[in-house]
Amino acid sequence: MPAYYDEGRYQVKITAQAFGKSPEKHTPFFGLEFFVCGQYDPVTGELTGVGQRYVRETKLWITDGTFERTLQKLRSLGFEGSSFKELNPESSNHHSFVDVEVDMVCQHEDYNGKAIERWELPGLSRTTMANDASVIVGLDAKYGKKLKDSATKSAHSKSATRQEATDDVPF
Repeated sequence: MPAYYDEGRYQVKITAQAFGKSPEKHTPFFGLEFFVCGQYDPVTGELTGVGQRYVRETKLWITDGTFERTLQKLRSLGFEGSSFKELNPESSNHHSFVDVEVDMVCQHEDYNGKAIERWELPGLSRTTMANDASVIVGLDAKYGKKLKDSATKSAHSKSATRQEATDDVPF
C-alpha cells in the first residue's frame, strides 16, 4: 500500500485479528487489522483527526528470533493467556482485541522504489539489546591504549582551551 499517513504516532481501533503465514517462507504471524482514528501531534501530544480512516494491518511474526518480542507486544495489549489457541478468533471464548483502541507508530519504508507504511506498536524495539561485558574486555585489550591516549590528549586540549577562555575575562 502506498504511504497515505505521515510518519508518526496514531490512535487506532482494532477491527480484526487472525493467524496466517507469509506466502514465500511460510513464516507464521498473528495479525491485527485496524482503522486509524487520529494522529498525535509530535510537539503537544494532542490527538487530532485524520482526513480518511483507512484500514491498515500489522503482523506480529512468530519465530525463534522474534518470539520474545511478539510475546511482549501481546502482553502489552492485555493478553494474559498461555496458548495461542486463546487468540483464535474462531474459538467462542478467545481473547479478542476487536474494538480495542491502542497507539501505533507509522514509519515509511522503501519498497521497490515506493514509500510504504510500516505499522508497529510503540515503545517496543525490533531487537532486544543485552549488555555483554566480555565485549568490553576484548575492546579494551585491542583499543585500550588508543582510547587512553585519546582521553589524555582531549583532557589537555580542554584544559588549554579553558585557560585561553579565562585569559579574556576582565575580572
